Amino acid sequence: MRWTLLGMPSTRLLFTVRAADCHACAHDPRAAVELLGPALESAPAAALPALVGHELRGLRGRLAPYEPQAARRLAELAGA
Repeated sequence: MRWTLLGMPSTRLLFTVRAADCHACAHDPRAAVELLGPALESAPAAALPALVGHELRGLRGRLAPYEPQAARRLAELAGA
């Protein structure tokens, strides 16, 4: 099993990112950031799976107008 941020399996991380994206799409950026909090606070992961990186970049775009600090952190994590 491949481990990524905070020792989370990549499938669990992908689910977390997608759930946060649902909050962002529902115009609740604060809930999205709270859900991603542990991942945002951790050290950057060197090898995120490509799909997770893609999802993080999309979420970053949706959060940028409302949560610029979180969007910058997502850009760092996604390698954007």
